[in-house]
Amino acid sequence: AVGPGLPTFAAYQPYNTDVFSVHDRTDDLDPRTAWQLNYLVAGWYGDPSADPLAGDVAARMAALRWTADGTAPDSARTVCHGTVLDVAWQRQGSPMPASDRPDYVTIGVGNNTEHATKAIEEHAGRRAGAPPELAALLSAVHSGVLDLLDEPDGQFRAERAVHASWFTPTHAGYTWVLEDVPPEAPAEGTRRRPRTARTAYAEVLARLNTAQAAHDAAVQDLIAAQRRLYDLWWAANLPKVPEAPDEPAGAYREQLDALVRTATDEAKARRDTVASLRATIPWAASPDDLNAAIRAYQDAHGLPADQVVLKRDVLPGFQLPNDPVVVIRGAKDRPLPPDPEQPAMADLYTVPEGAYDDAEEDEDPPLACRWPAVLVTGVRAAGTTVSASQANTPAPPHLPAPDGLAGVLASLLRELLHLAPSN
Repeated sequence: AVGPGLPTFAAYQPYNTDVFSVHDRTDDLDPRTAWQLNYLVAGWYGDPSADPLAGDVAARMAALRWTADGTAPDSARTVCHGTVLDVAWQRQGSPMPASDRPDYVTIGVGNNTEHATKAIEEHAGRRAGAPPELAALLSAVHSGVLDLLDEPDGQFRAERAVHASWFTPTHAGYTWVLEDVPPEAPAEGTRRRPRTARTAYAEVLARLNTAQAAHDAAVQDLIAAQRRLYDLWWAANLPKVPEAPDEPAGAYREQLDALVRTATDEAKARRDTVASLRATIPWAASPDDLNAAIRAYQDAHGLPADQVVLKRDVLPGFQLPNDPVVVIRGAKDRPLPPDPEQPAMADLYTVPEGAYDDAEEDEDPPLACRWPAVLVTGVRAAGTTVSASQANTPAPPHLPAPDGLAGVLASLLRELLHLAPSN
């Protein structure tokens, strides 16, 4: 998966053909010879009027936030260039580089990440002969229950807490109860409500709880239908879907589209069912509106508000198991280790200390540029200055010499000659 702004995605060479790239097929090189290859890519604007520096050079560089040491000339042209130095190349007979494919993969499956990681640690511990308690302690650290182990019944409490983390509490719905309205000043010898009234109230309450249970079950069905619709919609919008052998092109996507339409109709039907069942029970989005709906329900079903009050209670929630988690060890998702003969590079995943400061403005620094006069014309080796003349610099045949850039490409090739360590 790639995200927006991923530099390596934009730098993929086939996407930059005839833009600013080079593809060397190396057909003219002996495949059994070990080569050190150096490359220079340079580009310029064929139309001088389209050059970013056309006009007042100093003003244009200030507007573009380009900087260069020295005094800006009256006129200038833009040359963009890049170099790659000492690329080791041998198509045949060279040792194979380290593979980025895993040699051995350990897979742990669990109810959450900590559970799956514990399975991997226990497996690794058994292979190494480590005591199983070590994996248990590491799991306690991951699960945040290490402190419980020092308390009475700590092992039991820790295991219970870990087990509880495998589930997600879920709302189970509501139930209704009917309570008597307490009299302000109860009189002595107050008679109990007649049996017929109590029976009628109980029947109303039973019907209401039956309707509430049907409504809550329909809500769960609606949630499941919506989840099913989302999953199918997500699969149908993937940029690429698998095709079975000997299956017509696009058949799988057509099946997905048909399933999405069916799931959409199912979700709509479930939504309509919830709406119809909601009309049979007191329901509202706010507490005040709910109280008003309860009073209206009591008036409509013969429950005198001065004698009884209808109350909605929350049912104990039930637990849903988490989706399984798969943890993979040894997938080589990190960069390969450096060659023993090469200096180790900094960890690509480590942010250098002080590299970012919240107080700093999120603005790119000015682009450093160079005038031709500061190109490299020599190097110091063992205290001696070594410089190759322009005439001794290898150059490809038919080197272009665009107007206003006379000698610049040859100077860049001369710089490349001095920069390459293999020279």
